[in-house]
Amino acid sequence: MCAIFGIIGTYEQADALNAAHTLSHRGADGFTFFESRDFFWSHRRLAIVDVAHESVLHHEGVYVSFNGEIYNHCALRLELAPFAFQTQSDTEVVLAAFLTWGEAFVEKLDGMFAIALYDGKTLRLYRDRSGKKPLFYLQTPTTFYFASEIKALLPFSSKKHNPQALHNYLAY
Repeated sequence: MCAIFGIIGTYEQADALNAAHTLSHRGADGFTFFESRDFFWSHRRLAIVDVAHESVLHHEGVYVSFNGEIYNHCALRLELAPFAFQTQSDTEVVLAAFLTWGEAFVEKLDGMFAIALYDGKTLRLYRDRSGKKPLFYLQTPTTFYFASEIKALLPFSSKKHNPQALHNYLAY
C-alpha cells in the first residue's frame, strides 16, 4: 500500500514525525525520512518490488517518494540504460525517468501512482490518470503539506470539523 508525507516550509520535527506515523498502517516494511530546516519528507513502505530497498531516493539533488506501482518499469529501465541503476525498484526508474525526460516522464508511466519530486526549489506532485493512488495537500501561508491520507494533514489545518456540514454533504 505505502504512504508518502511531506512538508515544504516551516515545521516542528515532533509534529512532522507524529503526522508521518499516522500512516504507519500503510507500510510495515520500512519507514524513511529526510529533513532539513524547511523540508521534511517521509515514506511508509510496503515492500512489493525490490523488497530490500527504501522508497525515498535522492540523486543529483532531486528527492523522490513514490506510492504505487509502475507496470512498465522494466521496459523503461531499458530505455534509460545509461542511468547507473543501483536497485531493481520502480522508484529508481521514476527518478531516472524524471532526470532524463523532465516533466514529460509522467506520460511514459503505465501504472497506479502518487509521486512527489523535489529539487530544493520546486515540489512536483503527480498522480496516475485514473486517480487510483490517493494524494492530498494542504497549503498555509508559510507551509505546503502533502500526504497519502487526509488524517496526516489534519493536525496542520486550522479548519474545524463541522458536523452539520458533513451531515448535509452525506444527506444531499
